[in-house]
Amino acid sequence: MTDISPTPHAAAALPAPELVACAHCGHMDSGTYCSACGKELVEDEHRTVAHDVWEMLVVDRLNDAREYLTTTWHMVAHPLRFFATVLARPATRARHVFPEPAPQALPRGLAQRPVTYYALSFVTSILLGKILGVQTGQLIAGLDDDFNNELVLLLAVATFAIYSMVFRWTSGRRISTEEVAIISAYTTGFSAVLTTLSTAFPPLAPAISLLALYVIFGIPLTVMRRLYGMSRRRVLLAQLVAGVGVLALAILLLTVLMVLRVPLAS
Repeated sequence: MTDISPTPHAAAALPAPELVACAHCGHMDSGTYCSACGKELVEDEHRTVAHDVWEMLVVDRLNDAREYLTTTWHMVAHPLRFFATVLARPATRARHVFPEPAPQALPRGLAQRPVTYYALSFVTSILLGKILGVQTGQLIAGLDDDFNNELVLLLAVATFAIYSMVFRWTSGRRISTEEVAIISAYTTGFSAVLTTLSTAFPPLAPAISLLALYVIFGIPLTVMRRLYGMSRRRVLLAQLVAGVGVLALAILLLTVLMVLRVPLAS
């Protein structure tokens, strides 16, 4: 019987598979699906409209939910590895070098982008509030829900800007505004979901509040001390001063809204 299996020389002569950049995460891979994010590398020419609708409404949303839960788990359970991963490029742009030994980075695809994570947290907190029958984040009673959500989102964007700039200034410019904003996007995003859950389940409110305090204060403190070499006192002072700045901004915006309450509510 003749052996038709390829010889080692023939196998070595076979061309290497062509690498394609994934349109979703940028990972270079071959085959049909990306090994990093699981999405299709090359679109099938026989795809139907029904397949596109199913992928957009179901598959992509399930992938978003999976990435969100994975990101939340790593942020809470492994904050140093998580933020060393998501802050790698911003730190390079700011010419910051993490002290040795640097935490091991997470594998590619396990950390959702900060803007995506915050947006999903915002939507999740609203959906949970509607499902569980609780009202959270209402700036002024009587405003339309959609308009109120838009104001909350606008206030959040302004809060990120003020908090990041004040924190950077108070910390002695040891961290860039972009890096502070990224840390805040993850921590405040998840804390918004925790706030909704604590309102919906009063018996669990103390435990959820402790977790929220850890996310808002404990995680940034750990990251700033380990990755940026700041003392505990400097981090707490920067958080305090930045928080006062955010509070002043919130009072100013709420005062303006209260003055305009009658025309807005009508």
